[in-house]
Amino acid sequence: MQFDPQMRIAIVGGTGRTGRRLVDAALNAGHTVRVLCRQAFDKEGIEEVRGDALDPARLRTLVHRADAVVCVLGPTRSSPPDLCSRSTALLVEAMKAEGVKRLVVQTGAMIGHPCLGPFYRWMARRRSKAAQLEDRRAQERVVQSSGLDWTLVRPPRLTQRKGTGAARVGTELPIRMLSSVARVDLAQVLLRAATTSQWTGEGVAVLQGLTASHPGSVLRRWTWAMGLAELLGLAFVAAVATGFLRTWGEPQSQVAALAFLACMLGAGAVEGALLGQLPGGVLATSFPRLSRRAFRRNTMLVVVGAWLVGMLPSTLIAGAPTPGSLAEPRGWMIALVSALAGALAGAVIGTAQWLALRKVAPGAGRWIGASALGWALALPLNVLAGTLPQPSDPWLKTLLVSAGLGLAAGVVVAIPTGLLLVRMLKERSSTRAVARAPPRDAPASGALTH
Repeated sequence: MQFDPQMRIAIVGGTGRTGRRLVDAALNAGHTVRVLCRQAFDKEGIEEVRGDALDPARLRTLVHRADAVVCVLGPTRSSPPDLCSRSTALLVEAMKAEGVKRLVVQTGAMIGHPCLGPFYRWMARRRSKAAQLEDRRAQERVVQSSGLDWTLVRPPRLTQRKGTGAARVGTELPIRMLSSVARVDLAQVLLRAATTSQWTGEGVAVLQGLTASHPGSVLRRWTWAMGLAELLGLAFVAAVATGFLRTWGEPQSQVAALAFLACMLGAGAVEGALLGQLPGGVLATSFPRLSRRAFRRNTMLVVVGAWLVGMLPSTLIAGAPTPGSLAEPRGWMIALVSALAGALAGAVIGTAQWLALRKVAPGAGRWIGASALGWALALPLNVLAGTLPQPSDPWLKTLLVSAGLGLAAGVVVAIPTGLLLVRMLKERSSTRAVARAPPRDAPASGALTH
């Protein structure tokens, strides 16, 4: 339900980085904006109320005759530890005294959102953030018990990037390690909440949406996710392999070889889970109906299978007598075989991921070819990560070399798959535009037909 097209909006925290973008958005939409500020606010077209966020009289002046109030107040190093909760309590009293009902308050994803991933749950337990988080929780309790028409907006990490205009809003959106939202897009969501009755009485999360109109943002996030997944995955694999070999040495028996195989399959499962989890999160941002669980599961199973196939020959011949000296294969031969194996593995990985993508992404079958190309170029780097570190190298050096080559491999895979992702988003946008467009011979609105 839409309120009046031109509203009087009062803003607490309008001089901050998010607040300034909210002021711009409200002015561009034709609303009257009143901002509480300590010093002169260098912005034309607004009404300034000079004062402090803890001054009841100035807060009452701010909200006088307002249609909606938005609080984007954030603590600073010099502010009291209970700034947000105290100021919001005073703001609620001022609104009740002036008869203003609509209140929108920005808090944070770590405060009360029910679908936090492991990273954000860990962040919420850090002692260094305990006071700030408790202040925010108290702020939310004040809002929820206010009796006003309230909405809590809980964004994850905020960025200064250009907005995509495609922010996702919901009460049960998953918040993961790479989740973020541009302040420009957050400001649009705050304004939408203030000027409509949508999300009244709810706490909603806001996530960055990816669209084909911002290919740079799509490629950047996809490359970051793929690179980080392979960095962490190969570093973990290297840690497991190095720990086993330095503790028990090279497997000299079938039992030892099977134990080493089990360890590496477990490490491969972690690598596969990362390759499904982090890139899957970016894909889910572009295609909200994608099952992240299916994407992660399929990727993990295929990666474990690839490790099994790759290690099975050496496991079966462990302890068997070896022939005399064998010529060491040349580097180009290793690279060629690795590239061919990478193309095959990439096609299998792409097929497993296609099973999750086919129902939500246009032309998802091309994902198989893009994955095959990416892994054909990347697998030689993974092989190099397994052969370049020497047994005598320090453990840290081995991990750093493996992590660096893993990062490079992830970026290489991200190039063809990321370009295809941008193309699929453009095709989806074109399909939607055609579906919305009226037929060429359709009568004009209001015209009579016979």
